[in-house]
Amino acid sequence: MRILHVENDTAAVKAAELMLQGVVDAYEQTSLGENAVRMAANGHYDLIVMDVLLPDIDGQEVIRRLRFNGVQTPVLILSGLVDEQGVFDAAALGAVDTLSKPFNKESLIGRIRSALAKSGLSYPVQSDALFGVNPQKRLEGPEQRRHRRFKTERTARIAQGPGIDCRIVDMSHGGAGVMLLADNFDLPSSFQIELDDKSRYTCRVCWRQGRRLGIKFLGRSG
Repeated sequence: MRILHVENDTAAVKAAELMLQGVVDAYEQTSLGENAVRMAANGHYDLIVMDVLLPDIDGQEVIRRLRFNGVQTPVLILSGLVDEQGVFDAAALGAVDTLSKPFNKESLIGRIRSALAKSGLSYPVQSDALFGVNPQKRLEGPEQRRHRRFKTERTARIAQGPGIDCRIVDMSHGGAGVMLLADNFDLPSSFQIELDDKSRYTCRVCWRQGRRLGIKFLGRSG
Protein backbone atom coordinates (compact mmCIF):
# COMPACT_ATOMS: atom_id res chain seq x y z
CA MET A 1 0.00 0.00 0.00
CA ARG A 2 1.24 3.49 -0.92
CA ILE A 3 0.14 6.56 1.01
CA LEU A 4 0.61 10.21 0.07
CA HIS A 5 0.56 12.55 3.08
CA VAL A 6 -0.16 16.21 2.25
CA GLU A 7 0.82 18.20 5.32
CA ASN A 8 2.95 21.25 6.19
CA ASP A 9 3.03 20.54 9.95
CA THR A 10 6.44 18.92 10.39
CA ALA A 11 5.50 17.39 13.75
CA ALA A 12 2.45 15.68 12.22
CA VAL A 13 4.56 14.44 9.30
CA LYS A 14 7.20 12.91 11.56
CA ALA A 15 4.57 11.33 13.79
CA ALA A 16 2.65 9.79 10.87
CA GLU A 17 5.82 8.52 9.20
CA LEU A 18 6.95 6.78 12.40
CA MET A 19 3.50 5.31 13.08
CA LEU A 20 3.21 3.89 9.57
CA GLN A 21 6.65 2.28 9.43
CA GLY A 22 6.15 -1.42 8.78
CA VAL A 23 2.43 -0.83 8.24
CA VAL A 24 2.43 0.51 4.67
CA ASP A 25 4.71 -0.29 1.77
CA ALA A 26 5.48 3.30 0.86
CA TYR A 27 4.94 6.66 2.56
CA GLU A 28 5.48 9.86 0.57
CA GLN A 29 4.92 13.41 1.71
CA THR A 30 4.51 16.92 0.39
CA SER A 31 3.59 20.18 2.09
CA LEU A 32 1.93 21.79 -0.93
CA GLY A 33 -1.43 21.12 -2.52
CA GLU A 34 -0.10 21.85 -6.02
CA ASN A 35 2.54 19.15 -5.54
CA ALA A 36 -0.10 16.73 -4.28
CA VAL A 37 -2.16 17.16 -7.47
CA ARG A 38 0.91 16.50 -9.62
CA MET A 39 2.16 13.55 -7.56
CA ALA A 40 -1.25 11.88 -7.44
CA ALA A 41 -1.62 12.21 -11.22
CA ASN A 42 1.83 10.73 -11.93
CA GLY A 43 1.94 7.93 -9.37
CA HIS A 44 -0.49 5.38 -7.99
CA TYR A 45 -1.43 5.92 -4.34
CA ASP A 46 -3.94 3.79 -2.47
CA LEU A 47 -4.86 6.62 -0.09
CA ILE A 48 -4.18 10.34 0.32
CA VAL A 49 -4.02 11.67 3.88
CA MET A 50 -4.38 15.44 3.81
CA ASP A 51 -4.78 18.52 5.96
CA VAL A 52 -7.34 21.10 4.91
CA LEU A 53 -5.19 24.19 5.52
CA LEU A 54 -2.17 24.18 3.22
CA PRO A 55 0.25 27.00 2.31
CA ASP A 56 -0.87 27.32 -1.31
CA ILE A 57 -4.34 25.87 -2.06
CA ASP A 58 -6.74 24.36 0.45
CA GLY A 59 -7.58 20.67 0.74
CA GLN A 60 -10.98 20.97 -0.88
CA GLU A 61 -9.43 22.57 -3.96
CA VAL A 62 -6.86 19.76 -4.08
CA ILE A 63 -9.65 17.18 -4.10
CA ARG A 64 -11.59 19.13 -6.74
CA ARG A 65 -8.55 19.19 -9.05
CA LEU A 66 -7.83 15.51 -8.47
CA ARG A 67 -11.35 14.51 -9.43
CA PHE A 68 -11.33 16.88 -12.43
CA ASN A 69 -8.15 15.11 -13.61
CA GLY A 70 -9.79 11.71 -13.19
CA VAL A 71 -7.81 10.72 -10.07
CA GLN A 72 -10.24 8.83 -7.82
CA THR A 73 -7.81 7.99 -5.00
CA PRO A 74 -9.72 8.16 -1.69
CA VAL A 75 -8.82 11.02 0.66
CA LEU A 76 -8.69 10.99 4.46
CA ILE A 77 -8.80 14.49 6.00
CA LEU A 78 -6.37 14.82 8.93
CA SER A 79 -6.74 18.25 10.53
CA GLY A 80 -6.60 20.10 13.83
CA LEU A 81 -9.89 21.74 12.81
CA VAL A 82 -11.70 18.41 13.09
CA ASP A 83 -13.11 17.67 16.53
CA GLU A 84 -14.27 14.29 17.82
CA GLN A 85 -17.73 14.88 16.36
CA GLY A 86 -16.23 15.83 12.99
CA VAL A 87 -16.63 19.54 12.26
CA PHE A 88 -15.92 18.84 8.61
CA ASP A 89 -18.39 16.85 6.58
CA ALA A 90 -16.10 14.43 4.77
CA ALA A 91 -18.56 13.91 1.92
CA ALA A 92 -18.96 17.66 1.40
CA LEU A 93 -15.19 17.99 1.06
CA GLY A 94 -15.04 15.05 -1.33
CA ALA A 95 -13.22 12.88 1.23
CA VAL A 96 -14.19 9.50 2.65
CA ASP A 97 -13.38 10.19 6.32
CA THR A 98 -11.80 12.60 8.80
CA LEU A 99 -9.40 12.35 11.74
CA SER A 100 -8.56 15.03 14.27
CA LYS A 101 -5.13 16.17 15.47
CA PRO A 102 -3.41 15.24 17.68
CA PHE A 103 -3.63 11.55 16.82
CA ASN A 104 -2.05 8.32 17.98
CA LYS A 105 -1.04 5.22 16.06
CA GLU A 106 -4.20 3.32 16.93
CA SER A 107 -6.51 6.12 15.77
CA LEU A 108 -4.51 6.76 12.59
CA ILE A 109 -4.42 3.13 11.51
CA GLY A 110 -8.03 2.65 12.53
CA ARG A 111 -9.17 5.60 10.43
CA ILE A 112 -7.06 4.51 7.46
CA ARG A 113 -8.66 1.09 7.69
CA SER A 114 -12.09 2.73 7.83
CA ALA A 115 -11.34 4.91 4.81
CA LEU A 116 -10.26 1.89 2.77
CA ALA A 117 -13.38 -0.03 3.74
CA LYS A 118 -15.67 2.89 2.86
CA SER A 119 -14.00 3.19 -0.53
CA GLY A 120 -14.54 -0.52 -1.22
CA LEU A 121 -11.12 -0.81 -2.87
CA SER A 122 -9.17 -3.95 -3.54
CA TYR A 123 -5.42 -3.74 -3.09
CA PRO A 124 -2.73 -5.94 -4.62
CA VAL A 125 -0.73 -6.01 -1.39
CA GLN A 126 -2.27 -6.33 2.05
CA SER A 127 -0.43 -5.20 5.17
CA ASP A 128 -1.10 -7.51 8.10
CA ALA A 129 -0.29 -4.69 10.50
CA LEU A 130 -2.87 -2.40 8.92
CA PHE A 131 -5.66 -4.91 9.27
CA GLY A 132 -4.66 -5.97 12.78
CA VAL A 133 -3.50 -9.46 11.87
CA ASN A 134 -0.55 -11.05 13.63
CA PRO A 135 1.37 -12.88 10.86
CA GLN A 136 2.49 -15.46 13.42
CA LYS A 137 -1.12 -16.26 14.30
CA ARG A 138 -2.94 -16.27 11.01
CA LEU A 139 -6.26 -18.08 11.23
CA GLU A 140 -8.23 -19.62 8.43
CA GLY A 141 -11.76 -18.31 8.37
CA PRO A 142 -14.18 -15.84 6.77
CA GLU A 143 -12.40 -12.75 8.13
CA GLN A 144 -9.05 -13.79 6.73
CA ARG A 145 -10.53 -14.82 3.39
CA ARG A 146 -12.31 -11.48 3.12
CA HIS A 147 -9.00 -9.58 3.17
CA ARG A 148 -6.78 -12.04 1.32
CA ARG A 149 -5.22 -10.72 -1.88
CA PHE A 150 -3.85 -12.83 -4.71
CA LYS A 151 -1.03 -12.04 -7.09
CA THR A 152 -2.82 -12.54 -10.40
CA GLU A 153 -1.90 -12.26 -14.06
CA ARG A 154 -4.73 -13.19 -16.41
CA THR A 155 -6.44 -11.84 -19.50
CA ALA A 156 -9.98 -10.47 -19.49
CA ARG A 157 -12.32 -8.39 -21.62
CA ILE A 158 -14.58 -5.52 -20.65
CA ALA A 159 -18.01 -5.86 -22.20
CA GLN A 160 -18.33 -2.27 -23.40
CA GLY A 161 -19.18 -1.58 -27.04
CA PRO A 162 -17.06 -3.93 -29.16
CA GLY A 163 -15.20 -4.92 -26.01
CA ILE A 164 -11.96 -3.72 -24.41
CA ASP A 165 -9.10 -6.12 -23.85
CA CYS A 166 -7.50 -5.88 -20.43
CA ARG A 167 -5.33 -7.78 -17.98
CA ILE A 168 -6.18 -8.58 -14.37
CA VAL A 169 -3.01 -7.79 -12.45
CA ASP A 170 -4.27 -8.50 -8.93
CA MET A 171 -7.46 -10.07 -7.70
CA SER A 172 -9.23 -10.57 -4.39
CA HIS A 173 -12.58 -11.95 -3.33
CA GLY A 174 -14.07 -8.47 -3.69
CA GLY A 175 -12.30 -6.78 -6.57
CA ALA A 176 -9.26 -6.51 -8.77
CA GLY A 177 -6.64 -4.29 -10.30
CA VAL A 178 -7.04 -3.94 -14.06
CA MET A 179 -4.69 -2.76 -16.80
CA LEU A 180 -6.45 -1.70 -20.01
CA LEU A 181 -4.60 -2.75 -23.17
CA ALA A 182 -6.24 -0.14 -25.41
CA ASP A 183 -5.16 3.49 -25.51
CA ASN A 184 -8.54 4.95 -26.40
CA PHE A 185 -11.50 4.06 -24.25
CA ASP A 186 -14.54 5.62 -22.62
CA LEU A 187 -15.70 3.57 -19.67
CA PRO A 188 -18.78 4.17 -17.53
CA SER A 189 -18.52 3.83 -13.76
CA SER A 190 -20.12 0.36 -13.93
CA PHE A 191 -19.73 -2.40 -16.50
CA GLN A 192 -19.33 -6.16 -16.94
CA ILE A 193 -15.97 -7.88 -17.21
CA GLU A 194 -15.46 -11.33 -18.71
CA LEU A 195 -12.50 -13.34 -17.43
CA ASP A 196 -10.52 -15.87 -19.43
CA ASP A 197 -12.65 -18.70 -18.02
CA LYS A 198 -15.75 -17.00 -19.54
CA SER A 199 -17.15 -16.05 -16.13
CA ARG A 200 -18.67 -12.57 -15.98
CA TYR A 201 -18.85 -10.06 -13.15
CA THR A 202 -20.67 -6.77 -12.81
CA CYS A 203 -18.09 -4.25 -11.61
CA ARG A 204 -17.83 -0.70 -10.33
CA VAL A 205 -14.78 1.50 -10.90
CA CYS A 206 -13.33 2.65 -7.58
CA TRP A 207 -10.38 4.54 -9.02
CA ARG A 208 -8.77 5.09 -12.39
CA GLN A 209 -5.38 6.43 -13.37
CA GLY A 210 -4.67 6.38 -17.08
CA ARG A 211 -5.05 2.78 -18.23
CA ARG A 212 -5.03 1.43 -14.68
CA LEU A 213 -8.30 0.72 -12.89
CA GLY A 214 -9.32 -0.46 -9.47
CA ILE A 215 -12.66 -2.28 -9.63
CA LYS A 216 -15.03 -3.74 -7.09
CA PHE A 217 -17.07 -6.85 -7.91
CA LEU A 218 -20.78 -6.21 -7.42
CA GLY A 219 -21.85 -9.72 -8.33
CA ARG A 220 -21.36 -12.57 -10.75
CA SER A 221 -23.47 -12.38 -13.88
CA GLY A 222 -22.50 -15.54 -15.68
